Amino acid sequence: SLLTTHSSDDPVHLRRVLRQLVAYLSSKEFAGRGYHRLGAYRAAHWIRWWFVQAGLAPMFDTSYFQFFSFSINRILSVAATDGSGQHTFQPAEDYWVMTPVSSGEYEGPVFPLPVQSCPKWMEALKKDVNRGMKRLANWIERFSQMHPDAWLVVHLHEAGDANVCREPVMIMRNVADQAGLPFAGFIWCTGETLPPYSLKPDVQWNIPIVLMRHPVIPKRLQLRVTSEYGPVEVANVGACLRPLTPQDSFIFFVAHYDHLGQMGEVIFPGAHDNASGTAMILMLAVLLKQEAARQPFRNNVCFVAFGGEEAGLRGSTHFVKQWGARTWRIRFLNNLDLWGTGEEGVMVVNGKVFPRMFDQLVRLNRQCHCVDTLRARGISRRSDHYPFQVQQVPSFFYYTLGGNPGYHVPSDTVGRLSFYAGPGMLRLLTLWTRWLDTIPQLPIAYEELLVR
Repeated sequence: SLLTTHSSDDPVHLRRVLRQLVAYLSSKEFAGRGYHRLGAYRAAHWIRWWFVQAGLAPMFDTSYFQFFSFSINRILSVAATDGSGQHTFQPAEDYWVMTPVSSGEYEGPVFPLPVQSCPKWMEALKKDVNRGMKRLANWIERFSQMHPDAWLVVHLHEAGDANVCREPVMIMRNVADQAGLPFAGFIWCTGETLPPYSLKPDVQWNIPIVLMRHPVIPKRLQLRVTSEYGPVEVANVGACLRPLTPQDSFIFFVAHYDHLGQMGEVIFPGAHDNASGTAMILMLAVLLKQEAARQPFRNNVCFVAFGGEEAGLRGSTHFVKQWGARTWRIRFLNNLDLWGTGEEGVMVVNGKVFPRMFDQLVRLNRQCHCVDTLRARGISRRSDHYPFQVQQVPSFFYYTLGGNPGYHVPSDTVGRLSFYAGPGMLRLLTLWTRWLDTIPQLPIAYEELLVR
């Protein structure tokens, strides 16, 4: 049984169980743990099952679920050709379609945007944002009059700093969309390879943006999209070693279980991001339950699998808002994201914010020889610890270094993961929890809690 973990000192067994958990969570059954085919919904219910089987208490009164909602556009089908029908482009290999696109057929000739103008446009925006935006609006209106129903390709890889072009182009797209200009869309050319895919919730566009590799840019593009925009109900899944009481203080372990779902028929498995981190907290739940049976913890140890992280930290932000004053009784929060490798060590975000806490973690690691290397860095706003950090909850965000797992791509599969650091980190975090639980006063200064 996966729940029979034996001991955190058995790395072969732990690595095998981690791999099995990640293989299951990243399987087609969960459809990328997004908002197609109830992928995130099914994943949340399976995580709840795990907590129940592990003997953990529900976190939200009598429920393991904390529900919230937001709106998102789901791309149900997508097809792109060169307009003649002679060449079909492959989604995920040749192009992405940014998620907010509405259903429709977008066809027209492809014209290049003069990237040498981007620095001038950015300078105009910085000097006077209103005049700069008017200048961009005039430019895109003239272009749409000269080339109605055209695609405008932006060669970002030729712009030096791609960000110099992104902001002006987004302004142009918004102007064209709001004004209803006769415009097919924008193509962001990203060089030889595609960048990572991402979600953009709460909006739907009538003028699409397509990310496309330079070698396949056509002279004419036809894009057909079927999409569905609307609210989705999402759940955070939480459990604790024992039932909550008003007097509790807490040690938290968190990870986001959601991923990107699908773009048409293309599934993003999300093995490294973040089935791996989810598997780590599921394993910790069992190991720390066993540890508590030997010697109970004074603090209540809790585990939360957040939804909606890929849509902008929605789950963790909602949790902090709903938990209110109880959030301040979290003694320390540990966030695990991207846990499929570790050949080059483990990065500890906030290790430089809380240096004495990081030094203690390093001392524990020296005693147990759990992981090869622990590295420290400063603040990161890009994962689920951050909404807690804003509320002055001390936290570390751990992620693995090394390997070649892939990020926000369909090839982020369990077969590319080594789980090199996983078993050792489970052992280290067990020791770390006991230390956090027993020391009367954590070595954290007030000024270290202030978000910079």
